[in-house]
Amino acid sequence: MAEINRRQNCTAFLTHKRTIENYVHTDAVLRLSQNRIVIGANVDLDYGDVASAFGVALGAAKAAHGGNLGFAPDDHSGNPLPLGTGPSKSKKIITAYVMRHMTADEILARGAYIDPNTGEQRNEVMEWLAAIRAHL
Repeated sequence: MAEINRRQNCTAFLTHKRTIENYVHTDAVLRLSQNRIVIGANVDLDYGDVASAFGVALGAAKAAHGGNLGFAPDDHSGNPLPLGTGPSKSKKIITAYVMRHMTADEILARGAYIDPNTGEQRNEVMEWLAAIRAHL
């Protein structure tokens, strides 16, 4: 990371979460699925396998509600996304659909962290945006 940061116009970050799916806010999942897809409270949202947990929750919702799921995710071009419960399909639903519909407050909430060195509350999403702004 230090090597990248030494390069001109480069800024590297070590994220505070396992994967991009770990930045999803469960309130967005609930809102978009009409409270039918519920990611279990036992899932570690920062470091757990959120894509697999989402797949399990989607499978449970499909079993409980059948064809009346009320959840029709699409990609950035408006193409429907299959409601598969495998990790790769779940990742696509989370990143292409759910995250696109998160509110600013939900994004800020998932980007918040406590700096282990200072104890200060920070926000890594805002730090990413500041770094991008600095390079423009």
